[in-house]
Amino acid sequence: MKKTDPIGLRVKVEPFDSQPTYLPVSGTITRRVTAVTGETNWFVFTPDEPIDYQQKVPPGPLNFRRIVCPHILIRSRWAGHEIGDEDPTSVFVLLPPDQALLDHEPIDPKDCLFDAWGMCSNEGRDGAQQAGG
Repeated sequence: MKKTDPIGLRVKVEPFDSQPTYLPVSGTITRRVTAVTGETNWFVFTPDEPIDYQQKVPPGPLNFRRIVCPHILIRSRWAGHEIGDEDPTSVFVLLPPDQALLDHEPIDPKDCLFDAWGMCSNEGRDGAQQAGG
């Protein structure tokens, strides 16, 4: 399993164990961020098109808040597997309800909405597809 620096890497995030309407999505890993809990392998993922998410809010079942995310956070869920490895990895997908949360480090993942786990695979660099990808 070859490791690579994922900054600038094009990846595709597909559904892992649920079917959120915004997945699958392709985009670019734009930067690494550190969490308040010390993890240094959170990444800002910039999808080709912003994710448009409807968050349920109390009190009723039909109350929603629209959240548009031009950037989201992803991090590998599997020990020994990282984003940027040749092999796909399962990732946490966090949607920041306010994009300003990504402006300062360390970030607190708890400030973001956890909506799904995804499966992240490389698409290559500079828009070039990897073999078989």
